[in-house]
Amino acid sequence: MVSSEAEIFEGDDADDQAAAIYSSFPLVWWEEFGKIQDKAGALVTPKGNYLQERLTEVWDYCQEAKRPFRVLILKPRQKGSSTYSTALLYHYLSSRTANGYIIGGAHDQGSNLMKMVGRYADYDHFFRERNPVTVLDKSARWQSGSRLLQGTARNPEAGRSGTFQFVLGTEVARWAEEGVSNAAEVLSGLLKCVPSTMPEAGDTAVVLESTARGASGDFFDRWNNAIDFDEFKGGKDGYIKVFAPWYVFSDSLVEFPSDEHKKEFEASLEPEEKEYWNKWGLTLEQMAWRRKVIEEECQRDPEVFEQDYPVTPESAFLTSGRRRFSKRGLQWLREQCRIHEPDYGNLVQGTSGGVGIPLPNDPISFQSEGDKWNAMSWRWEQPLPGHSYIVTLDQAKGASESSSADPDNHGAQCWRAGIYDGGVWRPPKLVCRLASMGRNGPECRWDADILEFEVWKMAQYYGGALIAVEENFDRGVIERLKQRGAYLYRREIFNRIEQAKKHSYGWNTNTQTRGILVETMAKSIREFDVEGSGVECFCPWTVDELFAFVVKPSGKAEATDGSHDDQVIAMGIALTLIGSAKRMAPPTLRRHHSSRIKWDRDDWGEDAGDEAKKSTWS
Repeated sequence: MVSSEAEIFEGDDADDQAAAIYSSFPLVWWEEFGKIQDKAGALVTPKGNYLQERLTEVWDYCQEAKRPFRVLILKPRQKGSSTYSTALLYHYLSSRTANGYIIGGAHDQGSNLMKMVGRYADYDHFFRERNPVTVLDKSARWQSGSRLLQGTARNPEAGRSGTFQFVLGTEVARWAEEGVSNAAEVLSGLLKCVPSTMPEAGDTAVVLESTARGASGDFFDRWNNAIDFDEFKGGKDGYIKVFAPWYVFSDSLVEFPSDEHKKEFEASLEPEEKEYWNKWGLTLEQMAWRRKVIEEECQRDPEVFEQDYPVTPESAFLTSGRRRFSKRGLQWLREQCRIHEPDYGNLVQGTSGGVGIPLPNDPISFQSEGDKWNAMSWRWEQPLPGHSYIVTLDQAKGASESSSADPDNHGAQCWRAGIYDGGVWRPPKLVCRLASMGRNGPECRWDADILEFEVWKMAQYYGGALIAVEENFDRGVIERLKQRGAYLYRREIFNRIEQAKKHSYGWNTNTQTRGILVETMAKSIREFDVEGSGVECFCPWTVDELFAFVVKPSGKAEATDGSHDDQVIAMGIALTLIGSAKRMAPPTLRRHHSSRIKWDRDDWGEDAGDEAKKSTWS
């Protein structure tokens, strides 16, 4: 049973205006009666910062509207998220009769919060007289009947036997690091013990707070499904996202002794620092603090800083996953994606036979679609005779066999090899990919016969390009392409039984070849601004996969949980085999069914010059 505040604050206190304010507004109480340890270890009376004030704004609104308080806090380090979340919990249990639960991935995570509860109880002159509490190692009990328990997510039955009105989960994104393999299941079971509302005493509360740990996992999924505070106020229900970038905190700066020191610091800024400074509109004092923290706390690694002191939620999740590829290179690719929109269309085979039926050698053309939802091909560059092309295919296991809500896709791409064109270096470039728009973005989950035909058409459109099919999950695509006479990649293998070298069609991904393609991609992305190197990939979904390609604790580079790597593998195969790409020949004279010689301009891209079009015919 949950008692009202009036039952606790009887007599003269019930009529005391100050007591009513302290019991109703946690931040006011905290700034008057709370005690915290500062970084030097001294006890001080706190003052609410930006993050704590935002959290209070949500709390006050939920209490007034009698709506459940459900928040996800993506926190920077040492900015008071745990401290104030624990204060909310303590205040909640002190001002009514209710049950609370603190849970962390390891004992010490929850234990630290219990120590904060004990500190609040020791120095709180307001609630001590009205509702005293006894705080033990893993529990606390108030005179009003309120109880607080501490548990760990390592216990699969954590909290399941009780009913709680306030649950505080700390470092939720990092539970896996503490050996919690079923974190989502444990948390889900605990949250089922929290009623959505208790009308007689206001609504219940859940606070899940954490620093980021990669773009995957239960906390990451919950964050993506959560809502903004404005959406909540507009009537939408769900967990509310609370985030604050590091630069909004008043202590995130270093004062300069003089203007001369300030000028010297500005002159010392590295290119990466200048880019960051200008992008986020920071002061030099803030940049000085950032440099100091990077050197003293972050192993001199800006990406570690972005993990611990993020500027956006996206950057926090991505950098905290030990991304495999260069941050600068990926950011450049992402910016280019916004500039270079693809042409949406379909690859169509002509019908020169005069009966509306394509013949094997009939040309392939690209027909633009006004609506991208009707397109199966995305093109960033037309075929350019004299350039070399390779088509790569990383096959999914098969849409019809997958029960996943977000199954794998086929990664089908065409790449142009790098070339010096008129003395100007043009890096290898993704010129076309196969996809059709789905609910969650581009999808390529076609059956084998449809997939094979689209891949063949893409290769023919780019001058009969070399086709490299990843063979590990081949569903007959290689055999179908062989029957069409496609120009297929084949590798040399040694047959131990026959003691002879033989050829096998398709790319085989194993530990060695996977390492080669990952390293090849890493170099190309890292050297995006180096002449004679680099890569141009302007497909935003492929770049998203590159961002989510991380180094796991095992040391293996792969997609984060919940993400895909279809496009990454197709890209890696292309860049690894780019030296074998087939050169596109000049256009040919074709004899049509009317026996009239006709110039077929479809073999030329719009970028081809007039002189090239006058070159040798075959």
